[in-house]
Amino acid sequence: MTEQDVFVEGEIAPAYFEMNLHTTEDLTQLDKLPTEVQRAYYHEFIHYVQNNTTGFGLYYFWHIYERLRILLGSLPTDNSPVEVPLDNEGAERVKERNKVFDRMRGSHKFGPNVAFDLRHEYQIADVEFENDPFLDEQFKGHDVSHIILIYRRPGTGQTMMRFGENFVMEGMTRLAEVRHYGDVAQLQEHPYITAEQLARFVYPHVADDPERLFALCDVSLMHPLPGWAFYQLLTAMRDNAVTFGTAEELYDYGMIYYAKNGWRIPYREQDAMDGIIKSLDNLFHLPQYAETKTWIRTVLEQGHDLRGSDPHFFIKLFRDKPFTGMMDEVWRRMGGPHCINDDSVRKIQMPQVLLAQDPNIADRVYPQRMRMIWQFHEFLLKGHASCGQTKICASSVPDNGVDESCNLSPWVRAWKNPWCVYATSMHQWGLIPRHLVINGQPVDTSLAGKP
Repeated sequence: MTEQDVFVEGEIAPAYFEMNLHTTEDLTQLDKLPTEVQRAYYHEFIHYVQNNTTGFGLYYFWHIYERLRILLGSLPTDNSPVEVPLDNEGAERVKERNKVFDRMRGSHKFGPNVAFDLRHEYQIADVEFENDPFLDEQFKGHDVSHIILIYRRPGTGQTMMRFGENFVMEGMTRLAEVRHYGDVAQLQEHPYITAEQLARFVYPHVADDPERLFALCDVSLMHPLPGWAFYQLLTAMRDNAVTFGTAEELYDYGMIYYAKNGWRIPYREQDAMDGIIKSLDNLFHLPQYAETKTWIRTVLEQGHDLRGSDPHFFIKLFRDKPFTGMMDEVWRRMGGPHCINDDSVRKIQMPQVLLAQDPNIADRVYPQRMRMIWQFHEFLLKGHASCGQTKICASSVPDNGVDESCNLSPWVRAWKNPWCVYATSMHQWGLIPRHLVINGQPVDTSLAGKP
């Protein structure tokens, strides 16, 4: 078996700084990992940097925190029961925001109506535009839309995909991974190849050079609508017959294009940063979250400073050998995400500035608490009550005492285990003590499980 035959999968959770790698290898020593695991880490690390140094990454980060703040702010202020899932104005606002961001992020897979063995015979035949009242309201003065790719196969029908952030981000990551580790069949599918296909359809000059295409993806992610920006920049380059000697020239062209067309990208990026910090302070106000909040704030500030001091840093990271050069610099400044393997063994690389202040700060940072943002979004909006942290809690120190109540009625743990992250969240977000009606079943959290 060759390295090409072994493909380790992983995923990154935006806004939670969490990376899951499907391997049992020890992730505490990255330089000693097998190549296939290093490759998976590199892929997800690129996403980590995208999420925390680009305009859209920060914009989406803010959305994830803000939507829970909206839900909590919609709870009754008197002692009346709270019915879960919520059915009020706040819940409707969040549902609409979720739909909009799903459209902005775009499709993720090829059309479900296409047979798997025929998908490579489909080619881009046209590009259409989908209007959205939310975009018109959010970006007044700009003629923006969603980008719809029309794929056709001779002699058959067609399929459509919405080209958004997913395709831009994965296309960018694929370019870096293939450059250093070679191509594999898993990366010859959508969403990894879509950005290159669109670039080749519109303006092959960009698609023909991986560095130029990488830079186009990077500068597109600086925009709050990456899919729209990607297509607009390509057509502007094509229509004006603009060519680039370096990837840096293309990145600069994109930023100048935004400025000339009234897009205040640095202002929007700072606005998203400020929104994240405000939501973070609003949601996590208990003292035991202090170090975790400091960690998140430091990663964002270091990423912001890195982009500000060297707008082309990502292009350098793309060129340099993984785990050296610019990647090592980024890792030193921003640290790495909370890495978890299939045995729930975890590792966090703290930003160097925090380690210089306190070499043991990682012992007081609890990234899994950020997962409660998703947990309570699902609970309040959809009524999903079972705690999703049982696997990681079972391997935690101190012992969190995982039992059947974690899945059946996690709120009872508010009185049983002060270390329980679910119970802590119930307390700090005003759901204990409270009369709740969860999926039609009355629950009194002022009494539930109390000795």
